[in-house]
Amino acid sequence: MTRNPKASRRQLEASDPDVSAWVNANAGSGKTHVLVDRVIRLLLGGTEPSRIMCLTFTKAAAAEMSNRLFDRLGEWVSAADEDLVQALQALGAGATGKGLLQRARQLFTRALETPGGLKIQTIHAFCERVLHLFPIEAGVMPDFAVMDEQTSGKTLQAARDEVLAEVLADPGSPLAAVIGDVARRVQADDFENILRQILSQRASLHDTLAGGSGIDEAILRLRGHFGLGDQETEASAITAMALDPAEYLSLAGALASGSTADIERGARLRVFLRTPGHSLLDLRDFYITQEDNPRALKYIATKRVVTANPWVPDFVASEQVRLLTGLGKLADLESLSATRSLLEFSAAILRRFEQRKRQQALYDFDDLIIRTGDLLSERPDAAWVLYKLDGGIDHLLIDEAQDTSPAQWRIATALTQEFFAGEGSQGGRNRTVFAVGDRKQSIYSFQGADPDIFESVHDDFAARITAAGKCF
Repeated sequence: MTRNPKASRRQLEASDPDVSAWVNANAGSGKTHVLVDRVIRLLLGGTEPSRIMCLTFTKAAAAEMSNRLFDRLGEWVSAADEDLVQALQALGAGATGKGLLQRARQLFTRALETPGGLKIQTIHAFCERVLHLFPIEAGVMPDFAVMDEQTSGKTLQAARDEVLAEVLADPGSPLAAVIGDVARRVQADDFENILRQILSQRASLHDTLAGGSGIDEAILRLRGHFGLGDQETEASAITAMALDPAEYLSLAGALASGSTADIERGARLRVFLRTPGHSLLDLRDFYITQEDNPRALKYIATKRVVTANPWVPDFVASEQVRLLTGLGKLADLESLSATRSLLEFSAAILRRFEQRKRQQALYDFDDLIIRTGDLLSERPDAAWVLYKLDGGIDHLLIDEAQDTSPAQWRIATALTQEFFAGEGSQGGRNRTVFAVGDRKQSIYSFQGADPDIFESVHDDFAARITAAGKCF
């Protein structure tokens, strides 16, 4: 099969070990091939295998990457000179003298003999190794074990059942009120699904669920997202939809001059106005359809009424806008209340989940991500830990980057924060970052993946690398 010259050229650029690169490419375009090429070119250039780290997000992907690498290097051991020269030239290795050929044939053995092996691993395996290396600094039990997904799921289910049992035993508790608030809003199946989704995003929601202040801050941010003021409540939203009796008596009078349907609508308004305290909510079917769209003017006032009372169309339109705005605010306030209740219930379950794990010295995959992220970013010993890790890594390669969650990018960013700053970018050390992925292939629910982060982290790395005078 003839290779696409343009694709081959772009692949050579992406695998250049002297530059950092961010690759967004379609399925089948050779992303993993380029990553393996880059590792080989780093090794050919003299980089110690131990100073290269490749992270991916499934064991299968890590095995595939490792197998491809060792298959290629294994073939070179016994390849004829002319075949090896051709392979190296296709790789972009430049001049292929006897020294390079000899070095290429030695790569297989060098990689095999690297203490601990080449660092081609899942991010969870990396986090487990870091936590075992620095248990005191991370605040974890030194002899901890990692739960598999099945055990983690069962433990989480047991924690949930314990919380519900406590609520049944004390129906007057604040938590019982929270669960009751959730239960009255959703059906049982929806409740289970929503709760499952929240708990599956535990790593991303770690700071939010860590305590009451985190939930308060999340609700405050959500208020801002909805455009709600700090003091806006359901009562204030309903008050803003109050009726002006004089205006509606005028509308009723205008309708009285129209068709039979107009007269009936006007009479309805007069009866309605006899009882004070009404709001636009009580005129919902008068102004809007069942689909919450503004009702056409002809269904509210006929042409005869509009001709005799030209103010009516503007009044009706403004009231429709006021009603829809008020309904929107009520829906947003409902969402705020429901979200708070769901988060408080989830936080209670996770507190019990944490207790169960601590009793058994167990951590799950989310714990590995959360605790490693905290260790490298927030704990007092973070600088020292990063120094110890940073001293052994010069090149970070990330595969399937579109499935990287914000919590996982937090780790990758921490690992490379000295690559392009201060002494880390000086002294002739070539330090690079390589990420490859395809947002169209993102498994949105996978480990809290957020493909939008793929682009935003790209911008952050681009700014850091170019600011350091490096090539990106």
